[in-house]
Amino acid sequence: MNTTLSRRGLSSASLKLIAYLTMIIDHIGVIIISSYLTSQGQSPSESIIYIYCRSIGRLAFPIFAFMISEGMIYTKSRPRYLLTLLFLGLVSEIPFNLVVSGNLFDSTSQNTILGLFLSALLIYIWDKLEAITQSRGLKLLLRGLLVLSFCLAATLLRTDYGLIAPITILSFYVFRNNLSRRYIVTSLLMVLSMILFVLSQYIYPEYMLDSQIIESIIDFVSLEALALISMPILYLYNGTKGRSIPKPLYYLIYPVHLLILYLIKIYLFG
Repeated sequence: MNTTLSRRGLSSASLKLIAYLTMIIDHIGVIIISSYLTSQGQSPSESIIYIYCRSIGRLAFPIFAFMISEGMIYTKSRPRYLLTLLFLGLVSEIPFNLVVSGNLFDSTSQNTILGLFLSALLIYIWDKLEAITQSRGLKLLLRGLLVLSFCLAATLLRTDYGLIAPITILSFYVFRNNLSRRYIVTSLLMVLSMILFVLSQYIYPEYMLDSQIIESIIDFVSLEALALISMPILYLYNGTKGRSIPKPLYYLIYPVHLLILYLIKIYLFG
């Protein structure tokens, strides 16, 4: 990755800043504002402030997904990069569980970082298959099965964003040498994966009796599709690092901000 700032546009550091700011705004809405509204007997979905926070927050995931694909391209050591993501995901699980359920351990959902780790691991194995066979047909079959297995893993593990993460991140990676395809195809695949994500939830007992499948798809996609607004922002990426914050701080923002917001929620609303 180029480390100069000679090109106009947004650096990696700028994209990370946008991703973290929009994520924190989203989580303030989910954790603090929704708790306040609930304590007042109001429905969060009817609050303009809550809706604005959730809408702004939709920009965060595609940017994080993009940066994971870039990380897998430019990292000096893919195994170390993967281990860092896995460690961060495991560290983040307790703050995430506290926010989601109020318990230290909760198997019903896993944090976003673990989903990003699975997606990065998918890229790692995807490239390893290149050396296994020269047959395009066999390679296509193996890679198709690989993607399906990781989408299934994300669904069964209930990682945040489920199968949306591996599909989106792999698309950013595969089309890295074609800018128009990288953003247009990934946008289309994101919308498709959103629909598949809703459908995938019906494997769980609590959803099986819900007959409003079409309504569920429309409600979910109408909100999550706002993530596509991030594509023009990503298009401005100039391939430079920029002035980034220290890596330890960068990695700690996710679990620490979740813990802080949870403690604020407990202090204010019990």
